[in-house]
Amino acid sequence: MVPFVPEMLNTQEYLQLRREAFKNDGFTLNNTNAPDLLVWDTTRYTNWAKELMGSGKNTAVNAAVSGGDLRTNFRINAGYNKPGRPQQPVGRQQSWYQCGSV
Repeated sequence: MVPFVPEMLNTQEYLQLRREAFKNDGFTLNNTNAPDLLVWDTTRYTNWAKELMGSGKNTAVNAAVSGGDLRTNFRINAGYNKPGRPQQPVGRQQSWYQCGSV
């Protein structure tokens, strides 16, 4: 879980703030300067912080072996990474996002 998610305005609070800003500035609302108030669905609410942050769980494994002598050095490294949200795609695309390297 993400340790800190900032408090955000809900849809009604945001719309009220926008309307008040237009009123304070003396601007007339129209589809160009206020599509969020006049064109878009004003009843929808999406908690984007929750949607985008999700759990943040990430699995990463790395291993390396190195050695050699006076004339020769070697290093072998392998890694695996499986990111969780927010990077992880959903649905059919999930499987390709796990990656490994040698």
